[in-house]
Amino acid sequence: MSVEQRDTFPALARHLAVAAPDAPAFIVDGEAIGFAAFEARARRVAAALRRDGVGAGSRVAWLSKNHISGFELWLAANMVGATFVPLNWRLAAGELAFIVADAEAPILFVSPEFDAIARQASAGLALRIVGLGSEWGAWLDGADADASDVVAGTAEDISLQLYTSGTTGKPKGAMLSHRALLGARPAWRDLDWYRWDESDVGLLAMPMFHIGGMGWALMAFDSGRPSVILPEFDTEAILTLIDERAFSKIFLVPAALQLLIDHPRADAIDFGGLKTVLYGASPMPLAVLDRAMQRLRCDFAQQYGMTETAGTVVALAPDDHRPGNPRLASAGKALPGVELEIRGPSGERLPAGETGQIAIRSVANLSGYWRRPEASAEAIDGDGWLLTGDAAYLDADGYLFVRDRLNDMIISGGENVYPAEVESLLSAHPAIVEAAIVGLPDARWGEAVTAAVVLRDESVADADIAAWMRGRIAAYKIPKRIARFAVLPRNGAGKILRRAIREELAASAKKPG
Repeated sequence: MSVEQRDTFPALARHLAVAAPDAPAFIVDGEAIGFAAFEARARRVAAALRRDGVGAGSRVAWLSKNHISGFELWLAANMVGATFVPLNWRLAAGELAFIVADAEAPILFVSPEFDAIARQASAGLALRIVGLGSEWGAWLDGADADASDVVAGTAEDISLQLYTSGTTGKPKGAMLSHRALLGARPAWRDLDWYRWDESDVGLLAMPMFHIGGMGWALMAFDSGRPSVILPEFDTEAILTLIDERAFSKIFLVPAALQLLIDHPRADAIDFGGLKTVLYGASPMPLAVLDRAMQRLRCDFAQQYGMTETAGTVVALAPDDHRPGNPRLASAGKALPGVELEIRGPSGERLPAGETGQIAIRSVANLSGYWRRPEASAEAIDGDGWLLTGDAAYLDADGYLFVRDRLNDMIISGGENVYPAEVESLLSAHPAIVEAAIVGLPDARWGEAVTAAVVLRDESVADADIAAWMRGRIAAYKIPKRIARFAVLPRNGAGKILRRAIREELAASAKKPG
């Protein structure tokens, strides 16, 4: 394998192990693991996988919070031609059982805290379970790394299989090739929000079962810079690390960013070492973004993408993050090598300013869904365009304004209402922490715009919230009902589960009294 070759994950890891052997790749509990040491550890894991019959086309499943073992297993699986499948540890046993069975992995690695649910989820399957506690060392014993020749592979081999969040229907395994994960990155390394200098360190706090976690860590790795690994998002721990200047770049979902800036300790924290905050995965309320920019005083960049695009394909650069800039409501512009179109109901290309479905063509598009040929054909047309299911429009300058998921759009009295727009306004109300908008069946309107809100001031009246919205948004977009929640339900990627909200509100409406 050529040292210069970098078109697969193993090739990239080999390149870095040779070019910068002692430079830190990951930082775990304050201990730095160099690129050469990381690759050597992965080679030993690869030897053990091969010993157990794992090879080309196999799936290697992993159930754990963020941990260095996940990266070792990802690289090791790819070294033997297999695909890494990180599982969502927030799922219930029944949900995990579906994914474990669907992936057909011959081996599952699980951290001790999830051992019971892993065994429950895999009951009846021909599957070996290896614990990541003391059993991990025993499993590695006798694995001869010197005998583990890395499979050269190609850029089209499947490196990573991530299961879609499953907000509707059963989750599907999105197959991401090395080409999808790495192919576009050389063209992005000079972008101001992507560029890493020799002093930069990333913080991985988003879950590794989500592209927001894996893609973010891969960005740092590809740039030859380390990631501090946190097991999960922990506001206290992150604030402490910021205060210690332990990292300079972080990716967060909007809800996590809001928790960070609203924390009681935030006013006492030195944010001077924080250089860049990247955010995405769900709509960012402008009121939250404005407060974050004022509080953190660093560069911000928005990233738009999805599992099926291997993460970011559109970005709003730091230069556009100016208070009052109308482009702050956009997701930004297509990255180099990414083609972007807005399609109408019949698949026609729509002009600037018209709302339709986002279509994307890029080397980062998925190869398809695992054993779902019909779903794959529905998602990717014959010309390689991925139909995202997101509603948006492009302005004359190519900035993408995402309205919402097409299936979340509400039709009330014949008018289209996009929840994200109403949610963004509600989040600016001083009494509201966060909000979600759903449509509920209504005899008069067809669907009634309904708000689920988390309040910081319970004394505010629903009528006062509605009155505050008048004049700020069209009257037909003002919620007909406001329901109060202690917390809003979310999936593991931090996205609000509107389906769960609809079900809860529909059930409460049926209760007598």
